[in-house]
Amino acid sequence: MSNITRKKVSPEDIRAVFKGEDTPALKFLRKAIRVETIKFKHGNKNLEAMIYKPVGKGPWPLMPFDAGLRTGVHELVFIATILARAGYVVYGTRSRLEVAHVEVDDYFSGIDHIWKNMDFVDKNITVPIGVSSGGSLALGLAADPFSSAYNIRGTIALGGYNDLIEMYAHMCNYLGKNNDQNDYHWKVLDLYKRYAESEMMDFNKNGTLRIKSAYSTASTKNFIKDIKVPILLVHGKDDKIVPSEQAVKNYELAKSLGKDVRLKIVPGESVHNPPEKMLNITNLIGEIETAVEIWRFLDRIKREVHPENYDGRPSY
Repeated sequence: MSNITRKKVSPEDIRAVFKGEDTPALKFLRKAIRVETIKFKHGNKNLEAMIYKPVGKGPWPLMPFDAGLRTGVHELVFIATILARAGYVVYGTRSRLEVAHVEVDDYFSGIDHIWKNMDFVDKNITVPIGVSSGGSLALGLAADPFSSAYNIRGTIALGGYNDLIEMYAHMCNYLGKNNDQNDYHWKVLDLYKRYAESEMMDFNKNGTLRIKSAYSTASTKNFIKDIKVPILLVHGKDDKIVPSEQAVKNYELAKSLGKDVRLKIVPGESVHNPPEKMLNITNLIGEIETAVEIWRFLDRIKREVHPENYDGRPSY
């Protein structure tokens, strides 16, 4: 039998790594720059969701936002605030299961609720954005057969992966060579490895790993072929959590299939920066370049959908 000991990941485990504290300073920032929050429940499972939006009536484009393992708008408060101030309704939901098609369905359920009950959303533009495994969700939303019904006009994956088996091997290799349990990278990869082993994988009697059938299409490489909208991939050159080669593989596959795709490799670790190293000069440059790429991509989408609001269209 396999000697793998599988331990389920609890919400407490996730919060210990991704604290997501909404501090008084962030609350003041939202008030000062006129961003408001809305909490709501949706779907048959009464799922918890949250919106960050500009103050006012809109309409503004909708931006489903996820960072994997039940993290997103609720935890990445500063990022959600900045995206909202840029003129988007930034929305995230708590799914029942991560890295599976049920998560896509849960996000669509939230959009249904928003479209039905909130009139400040521009229903002509939906642009999913995701960080890490949330990048797979963003691409999955765009690949889904219902994507056109929700007017998904583009999709953004930051620090996303291509192949789950390769990522599992990377996690095992990193954790095997490094045993500093206070290291941010160690804590994140240990969390994802435990989740993968407990929720997504089985092991044969001889210890051979296999993906459960329900997750057989969860690797991004399996559904890029179904994306029909522009794709933006941004990845940190020195990313230790998801190697930049994963983004390169996504790009090369999408390009070979004739997709409208752009890849930008930025300095540092980009979205996978350890919190204490965000102001490191290399990481800071990468963060700025990431923000510029996102802005340019979103500006392109808005110009294509609403050319009447612009005098001309810059090259991209």
